[in-house]
Amino acid sequence: MTGTRCHYGDEVTAPGLSIEELAERTGEPAEHLREWQSLGLIGRSKTSFISEDIERARLIQLFLRRGIGLESIAQAERSQSLLGHYVETIFPREFRRRIRSRTRQRP
Repeated sequence: MTGTRCHYGDEVTAPGLSIEELAERTGEPAEHLREWQSLGLIGRSKTSFISEDIERARLIQLFLRRGIGLESIAQAERSQSLLGHYVETIFPREFRRRIRSRTRQRP
């Protein structure tokens, strides 16, 4: 993991995940993750990612599998904070704390 501190809403995770680590944990090619990052769907930091980005990437994968286009996802995120709402609903804070804890323990 990198040594970068990154912020996402009120959560802080240090160190953050690199794009390669995020790709490994989500099974999504780094090229796709970079596109999602450019659309503002994941990775508020330009250099690292946090555990919430894993959940966000998995939600994006689900929406794409269900036939919802990336541009529609990005538009809903910009106007309604779609991913943030789903992450909070599906992955409550306590669950995310456990994920962050496990993420920090991985080599």
